[in-house]
Amino acid sequence: MLDRQLNNRQSDELRQNIEQLARHHKQDIILNCSRLQSISAVGIEQINALLSRFSQLRLAQVSEPVAALLQLCGLFPEKLPSEKPDL
Repeated sequence: MLDRQLNNRQSDELRQNIEQLARHHKQDIILNCSRLQSISAVGIEQINALLSRFSQLRLAQVSEPVAALLQLCGLFPEKLPSEKPDL
């Protein structure tokens, strides 16, 4: 689980944790982002690198502000999962 912010210091720790999980688990790796309130440029780069490298990695419970930023960077779907589809 990410806690409050993802910046330079936390991004290296996140990478190491995901690498370790990926070595031992071939199933989906769910990254709980419910407590993530802010993300730096370094954090965005790390998320991009991890999503590119590990196809089993999924982001979950991403807050609207963080999701909007990730959308601007092309790393998150256009619609948040909680949004209802247009009819």
